[in-house]
Amino acid sequence: MNEITGILNIFGPIFGLVGTMLIFFFGIPPLVDDGGYSCLVADGADKKRVRKIKFYKNSGRTGLILILLSFLAQLAIELMSLKIL
Repeated sequence: MNEITGILNIFGPIFGLVGTMLIFFFGIPPLVDDGGYSCLVADGADKKRVRKIKFYKNSGRTGLILILLSFLAQLAIELMSLKIL
């Protein structure tokens, strides 16, 4: 039981830190523009920009998932210390 708590104590904050950094650099996914259209080009989407936007969305989602995992790890540690898990 102590080994699991130790592992969660290490990886919980790491997941939270990495997730927060991803969201800081790439933004929250729904707030990122997903059209790929340039204001000067009206006939179609720029494929390079669309790929970049997809990368930003995926990075933001990964950040949110890592923050969620961090929270769940900290919750599990607390429940283990209270002998609930």
